[in-house]
Amino acid sequence: DWNAAKTRYLPLVKAAQNDGEIAVVLRKLLRELGSSHTELHLSTGKKSIVHKTEQVSFKQIDSETGYLAIRYFSPERLKELDADLDRAMDRAVRFRSLVIDIRGNDGENLEAALAALNFLLPDGRAILYFASRERLIASGLNSIDQITPSSLPTAFVDDYTAVSKFKGAGIYLAGGKYKSAYQGKIAVLIDENCAGSCEVFAEALKDAGAHLIGRKTPGRVLLSQDVDFQFVSWSRMARGTVKSWLMELPKTDIRMVNGTKLEGKGIKPDIDVIRSANDDADLKAALRWLNR
Repeated sequence: DWNAAKTRYLPLVKAAQNDGEIAVVLRKLLRELGSSHTELHLSTGKKSIVHKTEQVSFKQIDSETGYLAIRYFSPERLKELDADLDRAMDRAVRFRSLVIDIRGNDGENLEAALAALNFLLPDGRAILYFASRERLIASGLNSIDQITPSSLPTAFVDDYTAVSKFKGAGIYLAGGKYKSAYQGKIAVLIDENCAGSCEVFAEALKDAGAHLIGRKTPGRVLLSQDVDFQFVSWSRMARGTVKSWLMELPKTDIRMVNGTKLEGKGIKPDIDVIRSANDDADLKAALRWLNR
């Protein structure tokens, strides 16, 4: 009931002393939508912090187990991701078991997650289908669940000609791109900070037989876009952008190829682990499962 919400929040907005206080009130209002990627951003004018950490790392845990960490899926480092995963998988295929750690990966970019799946899935397969808001409106549909997936075009993320045929809706394929498919057991470490395309990545590996270990993911998989606030001055016949304010809005909905909805639900691990301050309880649980 947005009229009731207006009654509750309008006095708080009027009482705010600055933009920061207004932003806090509006964010509380937006959370009542219960939708991820619906957020208000107020810039402080300071540059955001860039964490210069390795995107991909690999190490040997024991004589039979390798450990692959993928810390983020960045749209700016897709070529590096391919090269890093190629080198990591050259080492991983030597081990009977593999731990893939995606804890804390906020799933910034879907294309990067699909590119990673190209290396880890043994064969090409359908992963997910999507539909943009514009495509649903043009098709006279209210929900992605009204789409017949078999009617959609398909493409690997690196097949730009096929991707260009999506026109706001399609099925993404992934897998079978690495020269020697990994055939061992895989345990995937997930947590409450594994979000967005990271959740798609985890669910696809689970569907391929991997075991998920850790804690439930948040269920934030909608694709979004940033929208400027515009002002119009009729007295001066002027129009412009309100500085420092941005609105993040969801633009594309996603379903796994089997129809599973991750948005708002998240992924429950196969083995739930309580976080420990003294050691890596998730990794220990993974090794117990791999070695049983």
